[in-house]
Amino acid sequence: MDLLQFGPADVGIDVCALFIQQFEIGQLVCLRSMIDYAYLMAGVNITQYTKLATNDKAYGLVPMELTGSLKWKLLKDLQIKADVYFRDGVPYLSKSLISQKLDPAADLNLGAEFTVLPRLNIWIQMNNLLNNTYQRWNQYEVLGFNVLGGVVYSLQ
Repeated sequence: MDLLQFGPADVGIDVCALFIQQFEIGQLVCLRSMIDYAYLMAGVNITQYTKLATNDKAYGLVPMELTGSLKWKLLKDLQIKADVYFRDGVPYLSKSLISQKLDPAADLNLGAEFTVLPRLNIWIQMNNLLNNTYQRWNQYEVLGFNVLGGVVYSLQ
């Protein structure tokens, strides 16, 4: 495996690596990078398979994914979090054995956590705010808009 690694740098690049791995069935080229600065975090994952011996695509694997996250302490006891995801369409093999690709997808999430007592927090997470219907993998649709919530009690 050839590995090129850069960082950390003054611009806040934590990990930036390029992997090239030769397999019997093909070659993997992978670029992963993440920037984490104060309240913001952004990342990119690009994975490409070349010289495949059996299939023309790496079915079921995300070729490119962009992510972003913002965590903000609005008040002393209130933290807000927002996430955004963009994924390129995943290649798959249809029932008639034809290579196809799913549509690209975007997702936006928003959450909050509130400290009620020093050991007691409550939280809420709203996922897929855009109510997008997309498939993460072929025939596996994600949920539309959904809300989760909970209580955290710490014994420490």
